[in-house]
Amino acid sequence: MLLYTYKTIFDVPASLPPNRSQNHSILLVKGASPVKVRPYRYPHSRKDQIEVMIADMLKKGIIVPSTSPFSSPIILVKKKDGTWRFCVDYKALNAITVKDSFPIPTVDELIDELHGTNYFSKLDLRSGYHQILTQNSFLRGFLGLTGYYRKFIKGYASIDAPLSSLLQKDNFYWTEQITITFENLKAAITRAPVLALPDFSKLFTLETDASGMGIGIVLSQEQHPIAFFSKKLTPRMQRQSAYTREFYAITEAVAKFRHYLLGHRFVIKTDQRSLKSLTD
Repeated sequence: MLLYTYKTIFDVPASLPPNRSQNHSILLVKGASPVKVRPYRYPHSRKDQIEVMIADMLKKGIIVPSTSPFSSPIILVKKKDGTWRFCVDYKALNAITVKDSFPIPTVDELIDELHGTNYFSKLDLRSGYHQILTQNSFLRGFLGLTGYYRKFIKGYASIDAPLSSLLQKDNFYWTEQITITFENLKAAITRAPVLALPDFSKLFTLETDASGMGIGIVLSQEQHPIAFFSKKLTPRMQRQSAYTREFYAITEAVAKFRHYLLGHRFVIKTDQRSLKSLTD
């Protein structure tokens, strides 16, 4: 945001960066042959734009005239401001490139380390949910997308239960009620509450509850929610006693949030009074 506000004082780079001790290179699979992919056919209105962008990169020294046994097609991608981004389709080249793996921290771990910080970037969730897709594979993709944000949504399992049931074999039948559920899940994501960042110097509280269909869990500190978790019960667990379901909710809560709780004192709150005998 700071750079964007004062963008007028920053000069646009007019050349390549200087040589450094580690310059980029692409390692190919041993014995791989050069890939040659023919150009895509572009609309006439975009050809002039491609020529302008190529001329600009030649002028700045970003590219130079050359001959090569490799060839990959150009793709123009429209940006939010209406201008075009010059891209190259390297799918064929990627197929013969030596894969380089690097351990990347999980997003949840990075978020947990943000306690005490003041400035944050915001992720726009809207563009992923504009279409109501009724094919099984698309539904699975949608539930995977929303499931990634389930920690922000209280009672997620109860909301998505009708949609998840469609994934069962020979059970894909879209109804008006399913459409309502779909819209409710989209709305729940866009209205997800602001969660507090964990402070590992303070006491954690686990609030658990179990119904006949599922369990719900809230991890909090000083009444500020840090994460939510919910889960639909299996048919076998649904037939168990309330005591068993409530105890199951506690064990699932501790297992789910063990990375917060291990090595720290925490409080469990449940409405099943008979479970208090566990501490006697």
